[in-house]
Amino acid sequence: TLEQMVEENLWLAQEFQIFQIYYLNDKENLMDLYDDRVKMEAAVRDHQQLSVLQSRMHRALVEYFKQRGLYSQAGLAKFQAASHENAQKILAVQ
Repeated sequence: TLEQMVEENLWLAQEFQIFQIYYLNDKENLMDLYDDRVKMEAAVRDHQQLSVLQSRMHRALVEYFKQRGLYSQAGLAKFQAASHENAQKILAVQ
């Protein structure tokens, strides 16, 4: 009858709304998971880039201090040579 069809239609409409709510909730949860995954992948990528940059910085600092040490040794050798030359001149004058 018409009343039964109206009741069934109402029941189907309510069931449809319930399933639509489930669908939208699941969709939102999946979007949250996807967003979390994107953030995590970005964090991993940032960490990898930072690690590479730290390695490069470490190598550059090692080379810098090596060159600085060589420069200091050369300056010290020059100073010692000048000191030795001055000592020789003093001995020659005496």
